[in-house]
Amino acid sequence: MFSEAGFGTFTFVFEFYNSGDFTNIIDPSEYPVEVELGQMLYMGISVKSSLDNIKLFVDTCRSTPNDDPNDSIHYDIISNGCVKDDSVIIFPTNQTQFNFGLKAYSFIGGYKQVFITCSVILCEADSPDTRCSQGCIESSNIPTIPSRKRRSLSLESQKHFISQGPLYLAGKTQYNNSKAESVV
Repeated sequence: MFSEAGFGTFTFVFEFYNSGDFTNIIDPSEYPVEVELGQMLYMGISVKSSLDNIKLFVDTCRSTPNDDPNDSIHYDIISNGCVKDDSVIIFPTNQTQFNFGLKAYSFIGGYKQVFITCSVILCEADSPDTRCSQGCIESSNIPTIPSRKRRSLSLESQKHFISQGPLYLAGKTQYNNSKAESVV
């Protein structure tokens, strides 16, 4: 739960789902979640708020072997609002929900467990001067000189980090400490 000027109190919810219809969450009692290599994973991020005119923007999502968004060992799934993994599917939904799927990949198998960590932003819907309205920004288009333009606090929230997991590859156990030779 977060509280910010211009947005009041709001909560982000990040869930794994059993299928691409996003109706049944994987019960937290079933964590860590066992996955098969190549299996499609379905995830949803939503925001709960008393405000009506808001939009959720997913800036980054990455997998890390620890529940730490700044872990130096990571695999980018979404970066700067751009999909980075070819297996990612974005499912159409409303402006306060972001549903996506991706295939379990070899990075998961390289570690005893991984977490999916995302940075999300809340914006006033339909405002042209927010990070939400910019969408995907390829890294080659990001200015190297920091912009001096400040966004209004009432139009856009800070970035918030949320995570879900852990996931582990079928056949691996929580006690298997072997790591892969390289990150794929």
